[in-house]
Amino acid sequence: MASQGGSVVSDESLAKTASALRDTWPSLAEHLGFDQYECLLIRLECSGDVKEQARHMLTAWTKRYNGVDMQGFLIGALRKIGRYDLLGEHGAEIFDDPLLVPLADALGEAWQTLAFYLHLDDNQIVSIAGSFDQVHKQARRMLTVWREDYPGIDMIGQLTKALKRMGKYDLLKIIGLETVDEKSLQTLADELKGVWPEVAEHLGFDDDDCGSIRVAYPEDIKEQAWQMLKALRERHDGLVKMDELKGALKKISRYDLLKWLGEEILETTTIRKIARGLGESWPKLALYLLMDEVQCEAIMKYHSEPWQQAEEMLVLWREDFEGDNPVEHLGRALMMMDREDLAQALVPSQQLQPCGQCGNANPLKMRRYYSKDYEGFTRVIGLCCALCGQEWLSERFLFHPDVDNTRPWVKLGGVVLKEQLEVPLEKNPVFQVKDCRTKIEHFDDISHYIKVGDHITWHRPWGIWHHAVVSGLCDEVGKVKVIHWNKPNCSVSTQIVEEELDLRQQWGDTFRIDYPKEITAANTPELVIARAESRKGDIGYNLLGDNCEAFASYCKTGVAESCQLVWLYRKYTEIVEKALASLADGVWKVGYSLVRKIANDAMAGGGKKAVEAVGEAEFIEQVWKGSNWVGVGLVFAFEGRTCYWDLRQVYEKRKSGGISLKDFIETASRRVSEAIFGAGLASFIGIAGQAAGSFILPGILSPVGAFLGSVVGGTLGLIIGKPLGSIVGPHIGRAITSAMGTDDRAVERIEDLKPGDQVVFYGNLLHPRHHAIVVDRFPGAKKVQVVHNTYNQGVIEEKVDFSTSVFRLVYDERKCYPPDEVIQRARSKIGDETYRYSLVWNNCKHFARWCKLR
Repeated sequence: MASQGGSVVSDESLAKTASALRDTWPSLAEHLGFDQYECLLIRLECSGDVKEQARHMLTAWTKRYNGVDMQGFLIGALRKIGRYDLLGEHGAEIFDDPLLVPLADALGEAWQTLAFYLHLDDNQIVSIAGSFDQVHKQARRMLTVWREDYPGIDMIGQLTKALKRMGKYDLLKIIGLETVDEKSLQTLADELKGVWPEVAEHLGFDDDDCGSIRVAYPEDIKEQAWQMLKALRERHDGLVKMDELKGALKKISRYDLLKWLGEEILETTTIRKIARGLGESWPKLALYLLMDEVQCEAIMKYHSEPWQQAEEMLVLWREDFEGDNPVEHLGRALMMMDREDLAQALVPSQQLQPCGQCGNANPLKMRRYYSKDYEGFTRVIGLCCALCGQEWLSERFLFHPDVDNTRPWVKLGGVVLKEQLEVPLEKNPVFQVKDCRTKIEHFDDISHYIKVGDHITWHRPWGIWHHAVVSGLCDEVGKVKVIHWNKPNCSVSTQIVEEELDLRQQWGDTFRIDYPKEITAANTPELVIARAESRKGDIGYNLLGDNCEAFASYCKTGVAESCQLVWLYRKYTEIVEKALASLADGVWKVGYSLVRKIANDAMAGGGKKAVEAVGEAEFIEQVWKGSNWVGVGLVFAFEGRTCYWDLRQVYEKRKSGGISLKDFIETASRRVSEAIFGAGLASFIGIAGQAAGSFILPGILSPVGAFLGSVVGGTLGLIIGKPLGSIVGPHIGRAITSAMGTDDRAVERIEDLKPGDQVVFYGNLLHPRHHAIVVDRFPGAKKVQVVHNTYNQGVIEEKVDFSTSVFRLVYDERKCYPPDEVIQRARSKIGDETYRYSLVWNNCKHFARWCKLR
């Protein structure tokens, strides 16, 4: 334990802070007095382990700190880097963005009054009012300024006092404080009776506090419980921290008392009613609730009657349930097994207004989104109609802000949720998966590449992509917790489950899907995980609808979209179009065959007319035979046209930086393979089908048989060829990219370039790719200052024009020198006459790689 003066920073708090900081620890180190050299030494000493680096830095700081308030200094540094979520570990009350934003939005024009009670000076208030046009932005800025400047640790307490002085008691609920009427508290005290000391322990009362209450009221247990609750309320000037009280009751398993605090509970009487209704079907419900098989076997061993077994199973499940709303979760499970009659016994008492899109008013068909704070307490942040997907969210999550405050809304648990308008998403049928993605190739420090709330995907060897949402990072190398569609060992069907995966052992390459900034800004990890949690336990997987990609997309954006389905639909339409073309071609052939028959009949008439008919028949015969090759040409021409269009789309993504060079090659290889295999097999099987049809239906029906065989064969060839090309193409692409070594990605904006980057400029035909090291960039002048190795002048430093044909090479950062050292190495060769350009042994690429790679 580190201590100084009156403050104490425990080893446990330091460890938790280090674990949460991960790779952001250098920003905190800067505010704790560490310079860049000291941070570099820490990185080298604890190479590859960011948690250990953070812990080492904090430990070193506690040893050298010689001030009088270590804890206060650390709290101040955490505030400066915006890590308000970590303040609770060090005794400070948390006032982070999940509290700040809804409070600011609810304040409206009263923010200036609150600013006065929070002791902001007039100049600050005037400055804030003049900096923003919209009231909610002014309120957010005011609270942010106050939070950054507030010197104490009782931030919530001071904010509570200010809101009370304003008479804004309705806003206290937003920061976790609620008024509980005298009658409800008295009833709760009567029900607590002798267990009140257990509740008091979880509410922060020590033995002396409880002893004083016992001494004052030695004979009356109910009065003791009542005095404890009164003392709890007095801590917050007549208010109760509701989540804290509910959490204490849950910790002593008194779920039955939660109803006095306004929470939906799963009462024992309800459990018994459902158990008797289930009868012998309870094992099926147990599987939907992900109960362990060993537990089920033990239940059947110790209870003989089915209803007793069902009741015991439900009681055990309620005790082990770690979610936010057991009533809602159990109700959804019952509806999944078509027992809506039993689910109606669980319909929440708080009725919701019907969905404006589909009219759904069943609370069990509404998904609730819950957010957990650092202590595990929950708050409602959203609602979603399970039938049509319409969402209502806390205002801070709205993609389109409700500027004029006219958006339809619902109220749930005292929280106002506003209707989410349509979120625009790009759809490109060329790609099987979202085109902006990053390949994860190194798993020893997975936190550097993957964060909680990320959408990750695996490209299976047979051409299918599997998708999941990251819900947590594990301490073990390469392991993460994900929520996705899967079939647990004990489950009857595929479900949405949360489980731990080792990314190193997954089939196929691992990618992170990269969404636009405006999407990720509105859909924070908090909302993404809340959406995913709301669907845990769902069944009903549908390959053509509710599949793994649609689920991950829904969690990240609120829109259930599957690129694989869009891509598959396009392939289907291509097959139908070509089948129709083949049908038209066949009709044309049948028409000519009838003309040939007429000509043959004319031959029987003899004379000049017969000779002329023979000539016509021979001509038609040649056309008939040649039409096979015409059909083949048409198939290849049609496929070539669509392939060319698709490749242009892929190349545009390559130019805009949406995909890297390797992604472009793999996607292009797949598309070209689809075209070759699809057109080739369609032509080959189509001709074979035509011959088979003529053989099966000889004589006068031969043209009809050939026509049907050609259509069926061509369509079958497309159906086989397209998927075969989709499977073979990526393997060809990966074989090409594996031989390439490095990868690169286009840079659209000069601001995206960083000092130390290795970039490629496209030059002329004789020297198409020229490599350089970025030293600086000048956005206004559209100039980039680089160091590069040239044929005529050797290594020089100069400013060059920035154009859209600039590509940045992608490396594993662990194999690269730090940016400042890259620039230092590059400049060290300027003017070095012994370092000469060689087209084969020491060209611009060799020089840039020498500067960049260790």
